[in-house]
Amino acid sequence: MKWNILKARENQYKEIKEEVKRKISLVSEEVLYLSEETDASVKQLIENGQFVKMQIATRAEQPLRSKTMAEEGQKRMQILTE
Repeated sequence: MKWNILKARENQYKEIKEEVKRKISLVSEEVLYLSEETDASVKQLIENGQFVKMQIATRAEQPLRSKTMAEEGQKRMQILTE
């Protein structure tokens, strides 16, 4: 009788152990998936940040170009009027 009880407990322990292993495996897979998604998102953010940085730099240069062109135009107008 005791042997049957011990065997039943041992079987129950094995089942619980296997269930815990399955759940740990599922959680590990989910963590891996989330980690890969996060990595992809961070890479996309970096790319977008670099694009925005380039756009800002380009737009910052435009007023300087306009000023330079206006000054050159003024000089040419002076030369033409002289």
